This record gives sequence, C-alpha cells and structure tokens, in this order.
Amino acid sequence: MQATGRPLEGQLLSVGPGGAVSVSDPLTGSVQFSAVLPGVTTLTATGPAQLVGGRNAAVSSEGALLRIDMQTGETVSVPTRAVFIYDILYEPASSALYSLGVDGSGTTA
Repeated sequence: MQATGRPLEGQLLSVGPGGAVSVSDPLTGSVQFSAVLPGVTTLTATGPAQLVGGRNAAVSSEGALLRIDMQTGETVSVPTRAVFIYDILYEPASSALYSLGVDGSGTTA
C-alpha cells in the first residue's frame, strides 16, 4: 500500500459502536472526519487524508481491510486473506501496513 504525505499528526482517531469512526483535534474537539463503517473495529492513518480500517468481513462482502479517503468519503477494499482484523499499524518510513487478524480457518493472518 503506497500512501502520499505524512499520516495525521496530533489528531485523535476513534472507533465507536457500530463502526462509527472519527478524526478530531483533541485540543479543540473539532471533528475533521466522521463516518459509519459497519464492522470496523480498528483504525490507522496512512496519509494526511487516508485511513485504513480493520473489520469483521462477515459484516461486509468487501473484505476485512478498508481504505478510506477522508476528502471524498470513498472506501475501497484492500486485499487480504483475513476475515477479521484485530489491529493495524502503519509504518510511514517504509510505507508498510501491518495487520493482525485471522483467516477463514482460524489461522493467524
């Protein structure tokens, strides 16, 4: 996954019940982005206006990883063999996205 620019700095990423996700300024409380993305349980920033969410693929046929464009609201599935993602980490120096999840057989993916 290739991202452009630096991930969000100093912003609060939150995931609430039902996949309610938001990006806000913790000092002012100003919400810069919010959406409801069913099944999303974890979130990371991969660029100044890009997020990746991990979710339970049983909630959506699109898959367990989802790229989110904060400017347009567009979501695109990111290929993975996992059916449930527990956690995601983005490493800006190498543009690498790491995820921890399980595949359909219950094996760590």
